[in-house]
Amino acid sequence: VFMVELNITMVALKPLIFFRQFFYLLDYIIVAVSLALELTFHFLSEDVVASLVGILVIARIWRFVRIGHGLIEVATEISHTKYQSLLSYAEELEDVLHKHSIDLPDSLRLMKF
Repeated sequence: VFMVELNITMVALKPLIFFRQFFYLLDYIIVAVSLALELTFHFLSEDVVASLVGILVIARIWRFVRIGHGLIEVATEISHTKYQSLLSYAEELEDVLHKHSIDLPDSLRLMKF
């Protein structure tokens, strides 16, 4: 599933752009190695499989860490954008008050972001 997702992303971004992005390249390598190990485990004896399972688990955990990081990044960007728009609106309202010679309450004068 991850390999299909990465290949679709690569086609959408064009391979030249896709492979210039470090984390896309790292994800592609991890997923490719994970797939190769999965196929290798299928055909090897159980002793070899047991010793290499740790590599596969770490590679797959990395993928979920990247997804979580991406979600946090997007949430931070959205909250920052919303905060900026609210801050701009508050500054516009303060300007309107100043134009009409209305003083801000003392409790709000100290609140500068």
